Amino acid sequence: MCVLYWKSTLWTGLLLTLLTGKAFFSAAQEEAKVRMDFGTGAVEIGDSLVLHLKIEQANVSPVFTDLSKWSLALRENLLHQTPWKHQDSMWCQALALIFFEEGKIEIPPVGVVLSSGDTLWSGPIYLGVLAPQVPTFETNWRDIKPLWSVFPISERQWGGWGIVGLGLVLVFASIIVYLLFRRSRVLSKEEGKTPYERAMEQLADLERQSPWLKGGIKAYYTELSRIVREYLEHQYGFPALESSSEDILRYAQAAAFPNALLLALREWLNWCDLVKFARVVPPEHHHLRALSEARRLIEQTAPNYFTTESTSSSVRSQLFL
Repeated sequence: MCVLYWKSTLWTGLLLTLLTGKAFFSAAQEEAKVRMDFGTGAVEIGDSLVLHLKIEQANVSPVFTDLSKWSLALRENLLHQTPWKHQDSMWCQALALIFFEEGKIEIPPVGVVLSSGDTLWSGPIYLGVLAPQVPTFETNWRDIKPLWSVFPISERQWGGWGIVGLGLVLVFASIIVYLLFRRSRVLSKEEGKTPYERAMEQLADLERQSPWLKGGIKAYYTELSRIVREYLEHQYGFPALESSSEDILRYAQAAAFPNALLLALREWLNWCDLVKFARVVPPEHHHLRALSEARRLIEQTAPNYFTTESTSSSVRSQLFL
């Protein structure tokens, strides 16, 4: 009898405990509510609206916000959504919206999924979207101000500056025309000269300048080589200015260059290359001799110059003697 009493008492306690826990859990669920506030009944087009979601007396934390009941257009108006934050014994979240159409808007309920797996839903809210107010009072309008010149200039001053500018343009134009005319005269004068005449004039100018006396030995032999190469290019028609010494000799041998002068030309080109590229410093008396040798090569390859085997031996380079 005693055993039966204790068994009945134990089952009664377990049943009361289950009923009490279920009632407590149901009460907790009933106490947890989500509220959506927006603080105003209307907004203007283009202004942002902030919805505040609040969960009061919740024993569990929110996991995410369910906007499945919102339309696609309404979700596209969502500018920003803050994470859930616990403060003042409640969970809070803010949703920022913006509207671009005038009229009455219904924002459907928002669901909040809790960590327990349950979902709480807020009620819908209604608000009006108003068009921006246009001022109607005349005092709110102002006339457009006229353009204001920083430096006012009268028509008379404009005319003076215009004459000065026109004069400067004419002066510059006259200078340009003069330079072009002078250049064309120089070019026409140069075009009327033969390669022999141009080369002899350039050699005479180089001799008058005497760059070797001022320490410009390499520049002197570079210019001397250029004069001879330019003469060969215009006289025999092969690209001597852009070719190496060996290529020049091959071109000259294939052209109408006298065979008797090929050895002298080879020695003269090789010596200029030694000074230009190998930094060889020739003796002082050699500078004028190199110029004389260049003049002799040009003279004896000029048109209407006739030479024989007896005279050709006298033109061999004396550079190495």
